[in-house]
Amino acid sequence: MKFTKDYPALVLVGSWNHAIFQKEWVSKFLLPQKELKVEFPLNERASQRITSNELRIYTMGDKLCFAPLNDDTQTFGLIEDSALKVADLLPHTPVKAFGINFKYEETGNSTLLDSLRTNDATQIAETYAALISSNIRHTFKINGKIINIDISTHSEHVAFNVNFHFDIKNLVEFKEKYNENEILELKKLSEEILRDIYNLDKE
Repeated sequence: MKFTKDYPALVLVGSWNHAIFQKEWVSKFLLPQKELKVEFPLNERASQRITSNELRIYTMGDKLCFAPLNDDTQTFGLIEDSALKVADLLPHTPVKAFGINFKYEETGNSTLLDSLRTNDATQIAETYAALISSNIRHTFKINGKIINIDISTHSEHVAFNVNFHFDIKNLVEFKEKYNENEILELKKLSEEILRDIYNLDKE
């Protein structure tokens, strides 16, 4: 099972001022001493997309996104540090939720594909055509954490998106809940869940 990079690993949902998240501001306050690249948005409800060697930071709609470009402790530490700095620097921004996400992909595992095949797949194939892809969502709680697992099956691979969802009322509550649910600990838990349920280990 491989970790998927360049996706929103930490998402803060709120009424963000897209104009704030520009290269100069990110360089000064979030990622000092980092060489940064900038991409300009085509969508007016989005910020510049600021990229270092380790991560991307951008807003899109009501979401502030932090996307890892590497799968290492330093990268997730930068995501954590940047998100907490935003909470300190923009404390009055209205927010309502945050999510911590991990994506994985397993290829060439016929046993896994067979175990995820739904009962109606054979009937669909016999009546119409073989399925190209299927999507499954599981939602459950562990120690008060709401966990969503979205599974997408294709002909030769399976994609897993493990989401930890938290409702919040303000950025003070974000910091409190985050300190109880740090990103590296949830990454470890996501890997344990996929190992325990689907017998998968990360490469």
